[in-house]
Amino acid sequence: MSDPIDHLAAAPPGPGLAALLARLELAALSAHELVVVAQARQRQLAHDEAALLRVFAELAARPEYQRCDALEDLATGHTHRAVQAAGDEVSLALRWSPGRATARVALAVELEEDLPDTLASLATGHIDADKARLIAERTRCVADRASRRRVEAAVLPCARTHTRWTLDQRLRREVIAADPAGAEERHRRAARDRQVSRPEPAAPGG
Repeated sequence: MSDPIDHLAAAPPGPGLAALLARLELAALSAHELVVVAQARQRQLAHDEAALLRVFAELAARPEYQRCDALEDLATGHTHRAVQAAGDEVSLALRWSPGRATARVALAVELEEDLPDTLASLATGHIDADKARLIAERTRCVADRASRRRVEAAVLPCARTHTRWTLDQRLRREVIAADPAGAEERHRRAARDRQVSRPEPAAPGG
């Protein structure tokens, strides 16, 4: 491989890697070198995604999104959520749907407050945004923050080399180990839900 590609393969994500990538002429690269570029682009993409999520989390923490000027309305059940307010702002600014914007802001706050090591791994390019989201989703059912972070600590060292499916299976096992009582309750609840939703047999001749 050429020297620039050697540097690219070892470069951590950030301004330096972005500068290296900007100088590349893709048509001049071999197939193997293009794979190295793809890996570097993915690291940089993860780094930039973490930076964007941190912007969203900071936005939701600002006073103007923490307070609500609407009158309390018990009849309509009005409640104010900083995540929702910031999500509405992001939706307008980035031309995203309100649902997408609020979900991204909510994930940003969740990672910042509950799973900071997952956010840090995303920033270093060790995991991608899909894996970060999966870790958040699979650990939400864990009873407390300390147990949730134990699950996070158990899966992050291998998350870089695992496929999404393999990481998902590992997360499921670690969640059960961290909160066996909760896992049993979720299992019973799922069984009850399946029983309730089971269709009634059709009447003869019906």
